[in-house]
Amino acid sequence: MGLNQMQHLRGLVSMLAAVGFVGCSASLSDVSTSQATTINSMPAGPVTNEMLVEPPEASWLMFRGNHQSWGYSALDQIDSSNVGDLKLAWAVGMDPGSNQTTPVVHDGRLYLAHPNDVITAHDATTGDLIWEYRHEAVAERWGPGGITRAIAIYDNKIFHAAADARIVALSTDTGDIVWDTSVGDPSWITHSSGPIVAGGRVFTGRTCGYRAPARCFIAAHDANTGEELWRTDVIPKLGEPGEESWAGLPYEERLHGSVWMVGSYDTELDTLYWGTSGPTPSPEVLRGGRKADMLYTNSTLALDPATGEMKWYVQHLPRDNWDMDHAYERILVNAEVRPDTDETWRQGADLPSGEQKLLTGIPGKTGIVWTMDRRTGEFYWAKQTIFQNVVTDIDPATSTVSINEDLVATKLNGEPDYVCPSLAGGRD
Repeated sequence: MGLNQMQHLRGLVSMLAAVGFVGCSASLSDVSTSQATTINSMPAGPVTNEMLVEPPEASWLMFRGNHQSWGYSALDQIDSSNVGDLKLAWAVGMDPGSNQTTPVVHDGRLYLAHPNDVITAHDATTGDLIWEYRHEAVAERWGPGGITRAIAIYDNKIFHAAADARIVALSTDTGDIVWDTSVGDPSWITHSSGPIVAGGRVFTGRTCGYRAPARCFIAAHDANTGEELWRTDVIPKLGEPGEESWAGLPYEERLHGSVWMVGSYDTELDTLYWGTSGPTPSPEVLRGGRKADMLYTNSTLALDPATGEMKWYVQHLPRDNWDMDHAYERILVNAEVRPDTDETWRQGADLPSGEQKLLTGIPGKTGIVWTMDRRTGEFYWAKQTIFQNVVTDIDPATSTVSINEDLVATKLNGEPDYVCPSLAGGRD
């Protein structure tokens, strides 16, 4: 690739990191409805584990750019002084449907997820189509479907979590299927976010039906073979730690707890971090009126990537009555803990000095920033970014959250309450 092409690609990656892609009404191609169609084939270099740990600046190898979920590009060719000079270099139509995708860019190629399980590879300089993959669903899928927030790349494979509860690995050169594996029944499991890859393992979360007959889970698969290595349920089984938090609700009525966003990974601590959503049905008056915390809904889970064993957890919203999912990205940074007491809402009494390993961000719909020690889950500080009246307090010593009891419905067809934010959430 020449210097001018590389400069253009660097600028392109910067724009992609900032704006991503949205679906449009025009179909990409009417070439074929088969699984994969190769239009032009050029070899692409493999992506190593070392590259995933330290992504090259001119690449965008995963959902938010790196395992730490920064969503930040270090490229500086485009800045406030020249952004107004940008002109359209190329454009491609996407398959119709709703989408929230982030493309992958590597070795002069751009890999793009379209609505309804279509993946394409393009020359990143010209936009020319290299190959197209159209997933053939094995069964009717449950739920929203259509949306693919992310795909992943490792070695010479693109990994896609399909809406029909399957995970497929595609050749980066041709789009052909390398392996294809099922993770469950598509009548109650679907995928809206893609995998992350670390240490030769493909990690995925998923969305599960509101009345699903089984638990939702995080899973790991071998990147080379597709073999399932482990799965960890969000809702603990009877007799497992945390199951007592459901206050005796029959196991078959402990529902949902989806993991519908992409997780984060700390290479040094060798730990996965994933956020979970709430239970269903949301109002506890429909769950028998039990005042239960319902672990591990609306929580941050820290997992061993080799086994799926839980290292620690923090629950950001127990006893969710309002569908306030806490499934968003967990941002991992090394920095000093320097909150301004005038700015924070709740703050630990004895904050450590010096650089710390932090997990931070807005994990859920309540719009509250949480900052914690990602080694242990210890609470450091929290800040409200919107008006919300669901969470009334966080105990800095224990991370225990108190909810607004006045907003808990006690009967059906009662007087309406003013709940803020709405179930749409205080962040997106």
